[in-house]
Amino acid sequence: MRAPRALALLPLLALVATGCPAQSSGPPPNETALHPGARVTPVRLADSDALTGTSGLDLRGPGEVWMAPERTGHLVALTLKGASLTQVRDRRIDGIPEGADVEALAFVPGTEGRVLLGTEAKGARAQDPILVATLEEERVHVTGALVFDYAPFGVVAEDNQGIEGLCAGEGFAVAASEAIVETSGRRFACVGRFDLPDGAMNPYRVRLASRRGKLSALTCRARDEGIEVFAIERHFGTMRLVRFLLGPEPDVSAELVKDLAPALGPEPPNVEGLAWLDDARLLLVTDNHYRVKTGPTRAFIVEL
Repeated sequence: MRAPRALALLPLLALVATGCPAQSSGPPPNETALHPGARVTPVRLADSDALTGTSGLDLRGPGEVWMAPERTGHLVALTLKGASLTQVRDRRIDGIPEGADVEALAFVPGTEGRVLLGTEAKGARAQDPILVATLEEERVHVTGALVFDYAPFGVVAEDNQGIEGLCAGEGFAVAASEAIVETSGRRFACVGRFDLPDGAMNPYRVRLASRRGKLSALTCRARDEGIEVFAIERHFGTMRLVRFLLGPEPDVSAELVKDLAPALGPEPPNVEGLAWLDDARLLLVTDNHYRVKTGPTRAFIVEL
C-alpha cells in the first residue's frame, strides 16, 4: 500500500518481545451472558447510498453521530433523537492511502476535531496505519498516522483483514484487527492500546468468546482498574456483544455480555459500528455491503 507524501507516521514503540506467550493467563471465555435481558431496539434510519458499507461509528457529542462508510471517502454526520437517526451532512476525507478502505473511526476527547480512522488494505501486511485526521468545516484532513504493528503477535494481516475496531479516551486509543492468533486450540484477537499523542503501542491478545468470530467494532472507557472495552464479535450466524478489560496483563479474555443474534433475526446483519450513548445504552450500526448491497443500513440501541 502506497501512502501519500503528506502522511507522516508517528513513532512506534520499540517492543522488546517479538512474540506472545503460548498459553492464556486468563480464564476460558465466559459463555454466561452478563446482561441476558438487555433490550435491543431498532432505530429509524432512512436508506441512503451515502451510508452503504458503513463500518465505523462514534459520537462527537450528545446526539451528534458520525459514521464511516468503507469506500466512499467520506464521513457522514447524523442527528440522533429518541430512536431516530437523520442524516445531516458529510465531509470528504483528504489523504487516504491509495487502495485503503476506512473501517473504523474514533473522536479523541479533549481535542478540537481530532479523529482516528482505522484502515484495511489488500495483500499481506506487517503493519496497518491508523490515520490521524482533523475534522474541518468542509473536509476531514489526514495529518499523520499511528502504526498498528503485527510483529508482537507473530502474525501478518491477510487480504481484507485490517483495523475493524477503534475507540479513544483521554490520553489513549484502542484498536482491534481482524487478524487472529491461534495457539493450543485457543483463538485470540490482536488488540493494541496506544498512548496519545506519542503513538506508543502496547499489544494485547484477547481470547475470543466464540469458535469463529472476529472483532468488528469497539467502544471503551477508562476505569480505575484499566480500560473497559465493549466489542462486537461476529461471523456468519454469530453476533455477540462482549466485554474485556485492558490492564497490566497482555492476555485477557472476552466475556459474553449478550448474544445479539436472537434479537436481530435468523440471519443477523453485520454489525460493524458501536458507541456508547450514555452509561447504560449502546448504539450499533450495520455494514450492508458484502460484495453487493444486501439491504438498507440498519441501526439499533442496546439497553443494558
